Amino acid sequence: MMDLGDNLMFSTDYPHWSYDSPTYAINRFPADQRERIMRGNATALYGLPPTVPALPGERPGAATAQG
Repeated sequence: MMDLGDNLMFSTDYPHWSYDSPTYAINRFPADQRERIMRGNATALYGLPPTVPALPGERPGAATAQG
């Protein structure tokens, strides 16, 4: 069977309100495929670094409010 975890990437239709929750959608996949679908495949495809430094004044790992 094909490993879909290597062929899918998460996308969003933000800001539209009619959507499935990302949490609901990703939990339908096996745990070993979730990280690849949500982050790993896009990182590999676009050659992105695995992490990026925080911006000045930003706490690493903290969610920021957009207003």
